[in-house]
Amino acid sequence: MLASENPFSSHRWERLAFRFRDDGPSNIAELLDRAPRFGAIVGPHGSGKTCLLEEIHLFHRHSGRKVLLLRIDQQTSRRDRLRTVFTIATGNTETYFLLDGAEVLRPAERFLFSIARRRGLSVICTAHTPGLFPEVYRCAPDCELFHELVHRIVDRALVEPAMLSSIFTKSNADIRISFRALYDAFATFGGDGTSEPTPVS
Repeated sequence: MLASENPFSSHRWERLAFRFRDDGPSNIAELLDRAPRFGAIVGPHGSGKTCLLEEIHLFHRHSGRKVLLLRIDQQTSRRDRLRTVFTIATGNTETYFLLDGAEVLRPAERFLFSIARRRGLSVICTAHTPGLFPEVYRCAPDCELFHELVHRIVDRALVEPAMLSSIFTKSNADIRISFRALYDAFATFGGDGTSEPTPVS
């Protein structure tokens, strides 16, 4: 199967809209109405935090608001982390700040970051660990959600439920890894959706 023919190419599943839990808000506007001015979207790797943050970014842009989306990760230098945090901490009150990757901030950088909270700025970040910041939303994907996302891309008859459950379990509930494993399975077995998927390391 050619990469362009694989229904689980990254450009397909990365475009999927974020799916809120049934017991949570129904859309971005409702989420922001409930959210603290300074807080975090919390969840493990591959749980949808960045997807939700990017949708919040688009929501603010389409609403005509000033919004700045910044990203840091394990590879970001200390100098760049400090520059990013300083940009937020000294920002103006009319701007909505979004920070992807706040879990990599060191204690001193987190202290500088908290200045934004004391100044009453609007900041939403992503973090793996609960308790670092007030919680805006907790991402907790389950197997049912993964099935639903897959079926937004392909017909239910194309992929057996047992295959999806196996992939999700082996991926430790990481949606991103699950889709990559599904891509590999379709590439390997020609997309019949009935064979045992490639094991996830």
